[in-house]
Amino acid sequence: MKKCILAIAIAAGLTGCGSSNDEEPTNNNTAATFSGDSSATVAANQMSVSGTLTITDPDEGEDAAVAQTDAPVTYGTFSISSEGQWQYSLDTSDSSVIALADGSTVTDVATVSSVDGTMQDITITITGINEAPVFGTGDGVDSATIVQSMDTPISGNLSIMDADANESAFISQNAVLSSFGEFSIDEDGAWTYTLDTSNSTVVGLNGETDTVVDELSISSVDGTQTRISITITGEEASSGSVLTKGSIGDNDSVPEINCTTTVNSTSDLEDAVSFAMTAGETICLASGNYTGLDLSFGGTGTADMPITVAAAVPGEVIIDGEVFIGMTGEYVVFQGFVFKDGTIDSSILQTRANSNTACNNCRITENSFINMDEGLDDSTKWFQIYGSNNRFDHNWVSGKSTQGALFIVERGDAPGTEDRTQIDHNYFGDRPPKDGLAYADQSDNEYEGIRIGSSNTHTSDSFAVIEHNYFEAIDAEAEVISIKAGSVTVAHNTIRNSRGSIVNRHGEGSNINNNFIIGDDNPFSGGIRIVDANHSVTNNYIQGARNPSSNFYGGILISASDGSTSNGYQDVENVLVANNTIVDSANSINLFAGNEDDRPDSVYFVNNVVADAIGPVVKNADNLPDNSIFTGNYVFGQSLADDDAIDSLTGMTFVDPELEADSSGVYRPTAQSATLTADLGADTGDYDLPTTDMDGQTRSAATLSGADEILSQELALTELRGLLSPELVGPLSYTPPTSTPYIAQVDIQNANFDTQSLDGWNNSGAQITTQLDEVFSRNSSVKLDSQTDSITQTVTVEANTNYTLSAFTNGVAKLSATVGGDIYSVDQSSSEYKFTSVSFNSAAGTSLEIKASLDDFVLGSVDITNPNFDDGQDGWVVNEGTGIGQVQDSSNSASGADGSIKFTHNDADSGTPYQPYIAQTVTVQPNTEYTLTMYILLKDNDEQDATVLFGAHTGSAIEGGVFDNADIVASKNSVYANLSEDLEGDDSFRPDVLVFNSGDNTTITIFAQYQSTLGDDIRIDDFSLTAEGAPSADAEAFFDSFRLVSHPSLN
Repeated sequence: MKKCILAIAIAAGLTGCGSSNDEEPTNNNTAATFSGDSSATVAANQMSVSGTLTITDPDEGEDAAVAQTDAPVTYGTFSISSEGQWQYSLDTSDSSVIALADGSTVTDVATVSSVDGTMQDITITITGINEAPVFGTGDGVDSATIVQSMDTPISGNLSIMDADANESAFISQNAVLSSFGEFSIDEDGAWTYTLDTSNSTVVGLNGETDTVVDELSISSVDGTQTRISITITGEEASSGSVLTKGSIGDNDSVPEINCTTTVNSTSDLEDAVSFAMTAGETICLASGNYTGLDLSFGGTGTADMPITVAAAVPGEVIIDGEVFIGMTGEYVVFQGFVFKDGTIDSSILQTRANSNTACNNCRITENSFINMDEGLDDSTKWFQIYGSNNRFDHNWVSGKSTQGALFIVERGDAPGTEDRTQIDHNYFGDRPPKDGLAYADQSDNEYEGIRIGSSNTHTSDSFAVIEHNYFEAIDAEAEVISIKAGSVTVAHNTIRNSRGSIVNRHGEGSNINNNFIIGDDNPFSGGIRIVDANHSVTNNYIQGARNPSSNFYGGILISASDGSTSNGYQDVENVLVANNTIVDSANSINLFAGNEDDRPDSVYFVNNVVADAIGPVVKNADNLPDNSIFTGNYVFGQSLADDDAIDSLTGMTFVDPELEADSSGVYRPTAQSATLTADLGADTGDYDLPTTDMDGQTRSAATLSGADEILSQELALTELRGLLSPELVGPLSYTPPTSTPYIAQVDIQNANFDTQSLDGWNNSGAQITTQLDEVFSRNSSVKLDSQTDSITQTVTVEANTNYTLSAFTNGVAKLSATVGGDIYSVDQSSSEYKFTSVSFNSAAGTSLEIKASLDDFVLGSVDITNPNFDDGQDGWVVNEGTGIGQVQDSSNSASGADGSIKFTHNDADSGTPYQPYIAQTVTVQPNTEYTLTMYILLKDNDEQDATVLFGAHTGSAIEGGVFDNADIVASKNSVYANLSEDLEGDDSFRPDVLVFNSGDNTTITIFAQYQSTLGDDIRIDDFSLTAEGAPSADAEAFFDSFRLVSHPSLN
């Protein structure tokens, strides 16, 4: 029975089991045969190969192939027509194909069928090729610069990416002699270079523009050649001498390490130390790479025999993982360690331990702290200095990304505490904005570089000294150095490419002198800002201050005050500002900065020089300090004052100083400069004018105004002052390891048009303008006056990387970036230069086109009288409700100068017969869509009760009555709590918007009406009414200071 069932399943033509007299059909099919191309060879970088297969079959209609189209095979796709023409397409991006070594092979098989089912394989042999490696580029990667006298090694890391398996490596070289030094590189690309300072060519270099290049030949393991270029520069003595590492000031040295005990692990080090270490005891950790360190130690040392914990060889103990160091006692030293790519709990180092007992006369020296925020989002404070007479010197600090000040002197609550902290010869760098953005928000706080004290302790003297330090890319908030204590000295520091300023936020008696602050076209760079009394600000050089729209940024700013004695803005009085030079800066002089109401008093503004100011030299020129002295100042810019009615100011001679840039880019007077004679007889109260200039030279009896005098004195190296660089600070015994910055700038050719040409740009109708009323910076900008005008430039970028493109723009401007086929653009319409930026991810793109053009669709503004209430209530119809004082002026402001409207109830108010409101009738275009914007601030309220109804109606703005609700075109109840913090302006104002169509109306009345039952204070400011449309025929656009940076995140 089972056999019968099986037969039925196999052959449906059999109807039963057993024998049959029926004759079985004969199978007459003849198998097809194949000839022609049944194999082929293709190189790993070849897209396809093809051939022809011939099918022969005597059976009628069966001499054909079964067609296939893009059928997937192992390493590509296969297609064949019914006539036998076939093509194999190789997937050249397949990782297995890419990884084939040169000459090695792998096969792929495509199976073909004739129409009668006969099968035939086509074999494709894929031959590997050598995939050329891609080498990294950039400073510290395949290039570096070294000065002719530097005999300590420099280091870098050359990256390589080779698609071929096991070929992303270099042929190592050790101590190979080059043209001007000695060079080593390991297989991972880590390299060092030591200059032969005795080489005759090196010795013969004369000045910073005299250079030679040492080209170092490098080979990857597959034989591909590349080079590392070391540029060796001569040194130029600004005073017949050169700043030399180890001789900058009289304290440019570090202790010699003499180990009494050496251990070989971090756990042994933790066990070896205690809180009862003895004078002269030095415990060392042997050279090596380690993970994690939790170290608290101390004891009682002496000045001659301190207690020391050190690296046995400075720079050769490298520690990652979680780290904490606590120091306590007297005369305790921590020296020579490298902490890199690690993490912390809340701080790296505190000068307190053993039940929070402070360390006094303690020293942290020659250490490197690099990228120690790995995986952290919470606020941290890397260094907290407690106690007195502590010193933090010759350290390298880089890569703090979290909130919390980088370095804090914690002064305690006891009045009269003098910490006398010494911070010198350190490098502070790479302090990026929060959340991985390209630029910090103006409201970001607690991201300082250094902070001395706090608001609670600012009334007592600190006597801290911050000197001979180099800061760069401290970019996370408005204060690079924040002083909140009395009697602090900030001297001979260099700050470059950093957002913000040296700020004396609280505390009296600071001495800020001989600092170089250079913006390097950072769009938010600052200068010096002063609050409180009895300060001396002399011999400072400030170049490139930006952020023209802010009242908190600029060259030298003296703040208005509110009379507070605690956390507000203390009265500014008895301040000397003398012999400073300010170049190429927005808001060069602002003596009524901030948002407060009270003018400074008794300011001695003497013998200063301002050259090439962006916009007016003096901001808030109608609010100069009371009872003050102005004399010996020489200033020049696009105008003297921000008030057109002011064409002269006592003590300020409006003349071009005609300074010239030296080889380092610092602008100095020359014999051809204008007459800049200082007023040495000026009344300076109890202050003396400086007796030296910014280079440390003794001023002559006929000295000049400004920070520099034309002198040629030979000075001892320790007496020389000047522009610092990273090579001149940090550890003396070793070169710190390199790291990748959070914010990296992409080179744009001729980004600032300093050549007064369009070199480097593709130009279509644009032109260079040098007119003072049209340029932004350094006397030249680009101008476009037609819809067909544009400039473009193509730069190379990294794939899958976040970028922000920016420029300062004026007029009807459009800034665009095209990468990977996607266009990212931003429009800006303004009557003055404003910072304009657009952010994007490059995706797969590696080539980016920058474009500047006129906007083809612009945002036009309706004229509103006094929209920012800078002139009180002028231009507005004001309607009080019952009672008095319900519509008042306020000093709070959403932007810039003081001024806003305050709504409130008095005690008798109930909102009857109507709530107070303001209104203004404006002219509009009919049948046009408008956007009404208002900034709002709810002041000191926990109930969130008060709101503002704002909008537009068709009636007139009249006094003494309420508008008819029937006339309202559109309105909105603005609730402060519902508005975004991310868009906040100054003083925490938040914007709200309302969109409406004007209908048949040619005039509209805009209004804002208080809504409250509790009567809480609320402020409104910065009204605007805008509509989009085509630009006018005479529209123009101006561009300057292009900048492109990469950064970790877009939001």
